Amino acid sequence: MRLGCCLLNLLLVVFLLCISLFSKELFGQDLNEGLILHYEFNGNADDSSSNEFHGISNADLAENRFGELNKAFYFNGVDHYVDFPNEPLLKPQLPISIAAWVKFDNNVVNNSYFINTDFAYNSHSGVWFNLTSTGKLAIGYGDNTNNTSPSNRRTKLSTSSIQPDVWYHILGVIRGPTDMDIYINCENDGGTYQGTGGEIGYTDNPGTIGKMYTSYNGPLFHFKGTIDDVRIWNRSIDDNIFTCNCEENLALLISESDLDCDGDGIIAYFDYDDNDDTIGTEPPEDLAVELIEFSGNSIIDGIQLNWTTASEIESDYFSIMHAGDGSNFKEVGRVDAAGHSVNRLKYEFIHLLPSQGKNYYKLVETDQNGKEQSSNSIVIEKNENPVYFNVMPNPVLSEVLITFNSSDQLMSDVMITDISGKQILEIADINIKQGNNLIRIDMSAFTEGVYFIHFANPAVNGLYKVVKL
Repeated sequence: MRLGCCLLNLLLVVFLLCISLFSKELFGQDLNEGLILHYEFNGNADDSSSNEFHGISNADLAENRFGELNKAFYFNGVDHYVDFPNEPLLKPQLPISIAAWVKFDNNVVNNSYFINTDFAYNSHSGVWFNLTSTGKLAIGYGDNTNNTSPSNRRTKLSTSSIQPDVWYHILGVIRGPTDMDIYINCENDGGTYQGTGGEIGYTDNPGTIGKMYTSYNGPLFHFKGTIDDVRIWNRSIDDNIFTCNCEENLALLISESDLDCDGDGIIAYFDYDDNDDTIGTEPPEDLAVELIEFSGNSIIDGIQLNWTTASEIESDYFSIMHAGDGSNFKEVGRVDAAGHSVNRLKYEFIHLLPSQGKNYYKLVETDQNGKEQSSNSIVIEKNENPVYFNVMPNPVLSEVLITFNSSDQLMSDVMITDISGKQILEIADINIKQGNNLIRIDMSAFTEGVYFIHFANPAVNGLYKVVKL
């Protein structure tokens, strides 16, 4: 596979980037553009961006991911924090990007809120990062409407779970209420959305690292773990994705080989050249397919794959290839291609009954002459130990009971939608205990009709239809 400009640039700049991380213009883009805060934590909480928004530190200096002393901050989960100065520039409107190296001491939700750009009480506001009860990453923002319910926030949950005592490079990009990305160790982790809040809002309070109020009249939670190299941009940095060689303890900011290198929005060309059977990132003379997106998400029924093409010439069909081990791919389905198109086209395929754990996918595009070409692979994780629930009585007059047995302790929102898909009710942050669970929902005020009950946490499988009399 010819990686084109991406691989060549990677080989040439890898060592330079180790020396001058994030400081140079790469692939024509200045990575300092829009950088409004950068805490390197090299012995202090000084801001190395041009703004000099130095932090106020009440945490302990610690070893960073390379084992270097006093090059990170440790937060004890009790009273440690690093406060931002109260500067208007640190309260931007969307888009916003936030990155950091983080090592969690545990997966306890109360100890997981590690960045909060607006330290508010009794109001979801600003942007924050935390873990869920299942160890998934969550990035969210609040509309500052003086409450802390799902109707006051927008959130995206990652697909993968975070393990304690492991360094992770985490990047969150928020462009809109349902346009967010979470990158874990430099791979887009997909995920699911929650909440119905409005536009991002702020209080008059400064932001902080290491503490957050999360519920109305609730306690103050403190982060427990180690944090290094915090950066905040007032723009989306998705044109240059973080690609980190974490196994070699590097933190490189480069474009991934299957993403856009030159800023034209195209991540790969399916190039059918008799003398070259590979994918490139430079346009061939006879362009076959311009692939500009290939991604996937774990859903209740399986794994949903999505891809987008910018144009197609003599395309016949896409084969969806799957592997549980990343190498032995087998076809699990086909989707007809457009044949000829100069417009952006979106495709979708749902893989039913995928493997538990990691699932690897790639596209094989076949043209009308029978020539084939494969895309790069992506990996989507399917949750193990799913929870299946029952709803009774059905039909229901007033109160409905949801019963289920869970092998793990979880947290999830519960939603009820009508037959058109409109959300009628959302119950936030329900604690699901290990073992038998019972949830009661009063539907007496609902009008007669058909409704659907489901959980936001993808570990709880099922979309249950209930009839209200």
